[in-house]
Amino acid sequence: MTPSIKETTLEAKPIQRPYLITAFILSLLALGSSFYLTYLHLEMMKQGSGFEAFCDINSTFNCSNVLASSYSRLGPFPISGFALAFYLYLSFSLFWSFNTPSQTRNLLIPPLLLCLANLGVSLAMAWISYHYLGNWCLFCSSLYVLSFLIYFSLKKGVSMPFKKIFSEFFNSHWLKSYVSLILIHALVLGGVWFLEKDYAQAKSSQEKSSLSPQNKKDSEENTEKDIKTKAIEYVQELLTEEPKTIPIEGRPIRGNKDAKIVVAEFSDFECPYCKKAAVELKKLLKPYEKEVSFVFFNYPLDQACHPSLSKRLHVQACNAAYYAHCAKEQGKFWEYHDTLFTEKEHFSEEVFKKVAKEVNLDSSKLESCVASEETKKAILEDLQLGINLKIRGTPTVFVNGYQVRPWFVPEVWETLIPGLQ
Repeated sequence: MTPSIKETTLEAKPIQRPYLITAFILSLLALGSSFYLTYLHLEMMKQGSGFEAFCDINSTFNCSNVLASSYSRLGPFPISGFALAFYLYLSFSLFWSFNTPSQTRNLLIPPLLLCLANLGVSLAMAWISYHYLGNWCLFCSSLYVLSFLIYFSLKKGVSMPFKKIFSEFFNSHWLKSYVSLILIHALVLGGVWFLEKDYAQAKSSQEKSSLSPQNKKDSEENTEKDIKTKAIEYVQELLTEEPKTIPIEGRPIRGNKDAKIVVAEFSDFECPYCKKAAVELKKLLKPYEKEVSFVFFNYPLDQACHPSLSKRLHVQACNAAYYAHCAKEQGKFWEYHDTLFTEKEHFSEEVFKKVAKEVNLDSSKLESCVASEETKKAILEDLQLGINLKIRGTPTVFVNGYQVRPWFVPEVWETLIPGLQ
């Protein structure tokens, strides 16, 4: 009996090995890109907000801005870690299929379907870069292109219509394939997690051994001195600079409002380094709460309200600043500040309202305040002040007008506070 045209179109064609070899080579390139992106994540954690990658070309093509955004992580793990695990699994699957020619098609059906899902993820991430961040990471972009080329090559290599692929799915090695996928992700992400812990410790050690405010060339000599000596040298040099004038009227103040020593922080609620600073500064200043006024200034890195930014970076930072300002208007700024900085969910209007409810803000007053022009004007005043002070990132800390870069070192405060009294 002669098969119908419909039946013959569903028959698989012979395996196209050149396409599979192409997919394997492309998967190795993607593996290299995702490995380097994961390395950049770890280096950024180690070096902090001053980190610059070699692929930071300009304000549009800037790897550091993309990697510093909240979209670069999924839970506690960097997105690049998931990419690294996936392309390791894919490279292994393709290599294994070459060694078992009789099972090549069945072995590659699960990876092919996962490549289709990965292509969808790549399109979503590309849309986020374009629409929300306004920044492009060259290595991330290379993964978007490679995901398409890998899927195309693998689909051509398997040489099977989609209907046939789905009908043969459960006859393939899908269970072994997905178990290996889970195991590889567990190993890779677990390794990244442990490395992040090591890098965080390394960052802490590095911060204590690099106190020189002007000249990093002296770092080798500085490491031979103890932290206390370096702190004294740093403060002595700092106090020779011309202090900036920073008006504090109308801003939220914690501590002794009449203190002669004023610590001013310019911060962004969506900045991950500011989140750490909120906790650390509170601990560092606790011994001096009677001698110090701590003043908070909003400096959201978001084009929606920042007049000097051409692209969006922290897409909810301006809204967060508006809500925090309105919490101040109800006398509960610090409650809102502390709660918002401990929030684990991605920022949104719903999250801001949830935090407002947690600190018992009047919802009707809050909504009208957030929408008011007075609120936007107040945030703009903070931003303009920061621009005039030539602030380049957050958090930025001033003490009586002196910009303190190693604010995270206790010995600096032990030397600076008595020196200003």
